[in-house]
Amino acid sequence: MNIKGWYEYKGKKDEMTWESFAISGSKISGGGSDSVGKFTISGSVDGKGRLLFDKVYMAARTIQVLITQLRYLLLN
Repeated sequence: MNIKGWYEYKGKKDEMTWESFAISGSKISGGGSDSVGKFTISGSVDGKGRLLFDKVYMAARTIQVLITQLRYLLLN
């Protein structure tokens, strides 16, 4: 599965590719990559259909992990 899309952060759009994405009940999980690097996500879907999750970037040569909480809106 490779789904291309984009996200917006602080008014700037960036391309991303989802390599995996799953919704089970109100829980979501998945992973992919964007211009920052490879990431995984885990979170939930709220009552309005919005996704709220932690996005964790995996750095190749460091043990530090950058966690950014982002809110994505599913659009048709």
